[in-house]
Amino acid sequence: MSWTVTRLAGIPNPISTQLLSRLSVDFVDVERRAQSIANNAVSTATWRAAYIPIGVAIITVLGTLLGAAFFSPLQSLRDDIVKLRSDLGFAATKVEEGNDIHKLGTDLTAMKVQIEQHDKYDERLRALENTLNALQNRKSR
Repeated sequence: MSWTVTRLAGIPNPISTQLLSRLSVDFVDVERRAQSIANNAVSTATWRAAYIPIGVAIITVLGTLLGAAFFSPLQSLRDDIVKLRSDLGFAATKVEEGNDIHKLGTDLTAMKVQIEQHDKYDERLRALENTLNALQNRKSR
């Protein structure tokens, strides 16, 4: 005999024949239990088939909206940076043009000095030509 049988030999059995008869009707009705389990499985599958795509769609929309809300300011910052770089490049071009204008002004001043020197040379050459003409006129008289 097993330990439980020898140990519990003096205690009356709580499971009566009448109790077993009532329980056995519930346990023996396998078709009803199987139908109940199948109905529960079908209702759970129907619920999942209906609500999971809706949940996924809602999460996708929320993710899109949050992504747009997060990345839109970043895009405007990128646009601002591109515009500032463009403006900076334009300003640098203006500064370079200003340097070119200053260089042109310096070159123009140097050319004016050279023209004045050429004018002085022209005056001296005319004076020499006049002197030479005057000498030739004296000689021919």
